[in-house]
Amino acid sequence: MDVKSPSVEDVMNIDIDAPIEKAIDQLLNLRFTNSYTKITYKRYLLRYCQFMEVKTLAEILDLNYQEVIDRCILFLGDYNPSTQRVMLSAIGVLFNYISKVV
Repeated sequence: MDVKSPSVEDVMNIDIDAPIEKAIDQLLNLRFTNSYTKITYKRYLLRYCQFMEVKTLAEILDLNYQEVIDRCILFLGDYNPSTQRVMLSAIGVLFNYISKVV
């Protein structure tokens, strides 16, 4: 997995009002060069956002951070441990984004 460290300025340029799929693409393109990683993480992040019933990053940023974490715990509870690890890693990218913009 080839990981890049985007600057805060690059992260702040992500359109938080864009549809969640586009915003996730922007976020993952900033963070990873490996297309398999991007595809896998995108799939899991879209499932998580669907579970949270959000359509944009702005909606996620409007939530209380503890609520985002609580929903993550509920979401991960339905999957086996090996899938949970990959999903948690993908969701960690989203949490990292939130920590940079809040």
